[in-house]
Parts: sequence; C-alpha cells; structure tokens
Amino acid sequence: MSQEQDQGQQAGPAVPQTRTARHRRIVDILNRQPVRSQSQLAKLLADDGLSVTQATLSRDLDELNAVKIRNHEGDLIYAVPSEGGFRTPRAPLGSPRRRSGCGGCRRSC
Repeated sequence: MSQEQDQGQQAGPAVPQTRTARHRRIVDILNRQPVRSQSQLAKLLADDGLSVTQATLSRDLDELNAVKIRNHEGDLIYAVPSEGGFRTPRAPLGSPRRRSGCGGCRRSC
C-alpha cells in the first residue's frame, strides 16, 4: 500500500461525493430523526463530514420532493416520500402515531 493510500484510510469514514450519495444520506437522516430546518439538516450532514451550501441543500430537498409535515407533537419537520410505492411523506420511523379518540374517524376526538 502506498503512503498516500495509507493516509487516506486514516482520514476517517468515506464522505459521499456524488449527488446520488448525498441524496441517499439526506433521506436516511430524514427517515431516522425529525429535522425542523435546513440549517439543522446541514449541521447533521456536517457531523457526518459532508459540507453543503444552503443553496445545494435547498435544491436537494426540492429534487427529493421533500415537504414539511406535522409530526405527532405538532412540530413541522421535513419528510420525503418513501420508495416502496407510498408517495405520501411520513414522519420518521419510531415516531408514535396520533391515535383517534373514537376510532371511527381521522380526527383526534
């Protein structure tokens, strides 16, 4: 192994360099935890070693069809449509669902 290769391996985890890899990382973050703002998402990406500008992040969210929805606590968070056919964005996995009081309607009674 060359000295350059050895130094590259010591630098830490690989950072996604392509738009597709960046999109995959954004979707992964949005599916794991509630993200309320682009600046919060940028910080989470930076924590993973991926620095993006606000303009790039805004464009990425648009390309991913990300929207803001209300989670179970009533906060607005980013969500993306799932790949399995469900086109309606959903709150991150593990978020409790709001239960209906009467069980017969969609409203919370």
